[in-house]
Amino acid sequence: TGLANASAVTATADRLFVASPDGRLWVYGRNGDAAPTLLQTFTNGAGGVGGLLGAAAVEATADGRYVFVAGRAEGAVAVFA
Repeated sequence: TGLANASAVTATADRLFVASPDGRLWVYGRNGDAAPTLLQTFTNGAGGVGGLLGAAAVEATADGRYVFVAGRAEGAVAVFA
């Protein structure tokens, strides 16, 4: 899964976001004490996704509506809604 290469992690009440410097963002669902469930994977260069290469940080807004990934290799911030 590449999660061993994770460079940044953040969580909201019901989601866990894990970014890696190779340009991926994994989105997991959180449900109480159960193990997180993979919901979606974003890959830099696929489906119009960009700005993830060299991911150095990932943050979510307090309401969980937006997630930001700082892509150091591209000098970019990717925004997911």
